[in-house]
Amino acid sequence: MDHARAGRGISAVLAACVLLLALAGCASGDAVQGSFEREFGDDPAVVRLDLSTADNMPFTGGVGGTVTVRDELDEEQLRGLVGRIVSFRGDTAGDEDESRVRIDVVASDWTFPVLATQESSAAVLDAVFELRADPRVRSGTFISTDYQNDLDHVTLIAASTSEIAGLILDAPAIAAAGGKTPSITVRSPEDGGSAVEVSGRLGAWASDAVRAYETLRAQVPVTAFRAEEAAVSVTLADEGDVDAARTIVAEILDPTSTTVFYQSNLVTLSPGANGNEARGILDELDERARASVASVWTDDRSLTLTATSVGAVEHLAGAVSRSPGAAEVPVRIAVGQGDDTVFRLASSAGDLRGDTETAMRLMRTDGVEAVRVNPGTVLEVDFDSAPSERVLVGTAVPLKALSEFDERLCITWPAGSFCTRTAQVIDASDLGEMPGGRAFADAWNAAP
Repeated sequence: MDHARAGRGISAVLAACVLLLALAGCASGDAVQGSFEREFGDDPAVVRLDLSTADNMPFTGGVGGTVTVRDELDEEQLRGLVGRIVSFRGDTAGDEDESRVRIDVVASDWTFPVLATQESSAAVLDAVFELRADPRVRSGTFISTDYQNDLDHVTLIAASTSEIAGLILDAPAIAAAGGKTPSITVRSPEDGGSAVEVSGRLGAWASDAVRAYETLRAQVPVTAFRAEEAAVSVTLADEGDVDAARTIVAEILDPTSTTVFYQSNLVTLSPGANGNEARGILDELDERARASVASVWTDDRSLTLTATSVGAVEHLAGAVSRSPGAAEVPVRIAVGQGDDTVFRLASSAGDLRGDTETAMRLMRTDGVEAVRVNPGTVLEVDFDSAPSERVLVGTAVPLKALSEFDERLCITWPAGSFCTRTAQVIDASDLGEMPGGRAFADAWNAAP
């Protein structure tokens, strides 16, 4: 074989591969981003580009991100910039434009997408400029998921809560004037007192919702009001106003078409929960127990009562266990929240009182700072310093009594910890070299 000829053949193949890669690179996301940066990075209308490649695969890549413009830009200048971005997009489009260029323009407190054609982008700008000039509106965000020819959603921040009712009537027409059909959210400003939000395909239902809010807040303190077509969430400043609020709202909103959820300074609902069982239990508590409840959370399948202090836990658990309503949902009693939780115990109503007494034995152990019991998942005891063998052994019996087995058991202190899986019998070797580990295991295994 002619080695020189073979070498030339290989070189030709390599050169062809390099050429193909170069051609692919021209159409990659990196290349489109680079072209966009060169085109608009020094544009006098632009303050900042925040870009990323939408997809770095050859011939399918693109660029996405935001273009922030100067605050003092006038309408003609902004329209000119958007027009140039639309043209750039057209110049880089592939055979099927799923939008290789997905750009949002940020103009002061307004954000809007650049769509596929000059006409569709101009229609978006028409709505933006009309709403920017409206004294009832403080800011707005326009969203398109595919950056083609329509908008999916518009969020408007009202200048004040009192302007929401008028915007509900006018905003859909402003968007529709350009052939757009977005859902719309109208929201109160953060400094407007109550948090009010109406969201969806605005219509008569939205006007009724705002009327319900205005009527309600005239009679009881309201901290938040959020409405969609089939659901309204009301947050009251005082749990004691819930019954009055139900009566007021029921006179305005049809309960057969709109579900209303009531939260308060005391009761927080998981989305979709009504809280009826939780409120039934609260109503059945004695005065001392009710006063010890700092907050309530429920998803209607379970209930968490956060107590004001560790000292209130046992009385609260006893009162809850006597409530007929507690038989319907598992109950968790906690002290503190998040990383500051010092006590947490979940149990069924029938076992709650006894389990609480057992957990409080642990809580009163020398050096214990926190006890957290989540049956079926984890048992945790935190010490303020390394526990002695005597103290450690003393925790074994109550911990085993609280365990449902095959849980993660962790005992921690500032300089160390040990964890194991619970079972009827645990292996001391699983506890490593922890001082007192074998004695703990022996005490655990000896317990019933």
